[in-house]
Amino acid sequence: MCEKYNGWQNKPTWLVNVWGWLDNPEQYEDLIKQAVDDTMKSEKTLSAPLPNRISVIYFRLGEMLEEYVHEALEIDKGNLNRLSQSTEASNGFEQDLINWSLAIVNWKGLAECLEEPVKEYLKEAHSVVVK
Repeated sequence: MCEKYNGWQNKPTWLVNVWGWLDNPEQYEDLIKQAVDDTMKSEKTLSAPLPNRISVIYFRLGEMLEEYVHEALEIDKGNLNRLSQSTEASNGFEQDLINWSLAIVNWKGLAECLEEPVKEYLKEAHSVVVK
């Protein structure tokens, strides 16, 4: 159903990237630190092999990026606030289209695009070198 789009898993994933959400890794510094620190200190992942912990970092960072985008779009509980305030009949269709698009975004894949800052922080804060 979803074919590759400009090298990304699908068009919604590409759109999140192309509209500048990931152009400036510095704006995600706090998210990266939180995802790395939470994973590296978690009892659930403490004894896991490093590749597994790295995968969990990207999964958690993907969740955090999704939350970030939802907040930026003012989405609350599946409703785009600016559409909810409208009385137009078409906003149900628009809402469904936006929800569907965001539901198929590959958030972990987007998080993996922040590989370099993740590796740098792992080395700096946790003395972990990832190749």
